[in-house]
Amino acid sequence: MEKNKSKLQSTLKMTPNGLKSSHPWSFKVYFRTGIYGWRGSQLAAKRLKEALREINKVNKQEALLAAEGAIFLMSRLWPALEHIDTSSGSLGNAVGNIIEKLLPILINAPASLLVRQYWLDILWEILQADGVGYVAGGQSYGGKSWYARRRVSEYGNVTTVIHDERTGKNIVWNGRSGWRRENDGKEKSQEMMLRLIKEVHNAKSIGFFVCDNTRDLTYAIQQYCIIGYDYGRKQRNQKKKDVRKNGFVTALGCGYDEYYIIDQRTQGVETELEVDETMTKAKIARNFSKFQSTKKQSRQMLNKFVDLVK
Repeated sequence: MEKNKSKLQSTLKMTPNGLKSSHPWSFKVYFRTGIYGWRGSQLAAKRLKEALREINKVNKQEALLAAEGAIFLMSRLWPALEHIDTSSGSLGNAVGNIIEKLLPILINAPASLLVRQYWLDILWEILQADGVGYVAGGQSYGGKSWYARRRVSEYGNVTTVIHDERTGKNIVWNGRSGWRRENDGKEKSQEMMLRLIKEVHNAKSIGFFVCDNTRDLTYAIQQYCIIGYDYGRKQRNQKKKDVRKNGFVTALGCGYDEYYIIDQRTQGVETELEVDETMTKAKIARNFSKFQSTKKQSRQMLNKFVDLVK
């Protein structure tokens, strides 16, 4: 993978601290983390227009660089605009207009399939970190999803048979490429490995995603609870309502027997859930019961969990 990235000669690079660009974009200084305060929508809208003009100017000479500038700007939207009051809707409209004008630059850039693969991996990371859906709102252009342009059908979907010599079982894996989950029987590698463990060792797998902020909760719901295209974010909004009501939501079809996405802020306790591989089933159940004991609304999850580990 590293060799392929070096051949791309991209100005973009994902790091633990976010996306970096080797090009000296002027708009970078106006889109730093937390730079705008509660009443910063008007100034932010002005800076967005300036950034668009800079990218458009570059696009006249270097279309590929302009496309990467568009991606770089998208990556900085949520961190920079996070603290602005968006209740009026003016900032959302401003961002939406900018995204709509950036998409043609990104889509029409003369990039190879390999380059687009790299870009789309980055865009997906940006989308996951987007706390309010600034980037998600622009996921279509001209009636076509820009994620759908990945064109992986010729190499991304594979069928593999895994044979376990000890049990003699054959595990058929229909590989799924891309991020979008469908009810089509295809699995990502993590889902396949969990199913392999379950079928070979007759074991149950239970997962937890404990969130303590809105960004992590949105990411978890988008990653594990959304099936197909979420038009109008109906699925995501419903799952968030479920979390507000129950303190958790159960993700299905992601490889686990049960996968709980828990909003720790609704639990009313400061202790953390302690689970490790050395614990007995009874110890795990006791710890989980203690973790949830102060919330009557979490009794449903407690009962489901205890039934699984009995």
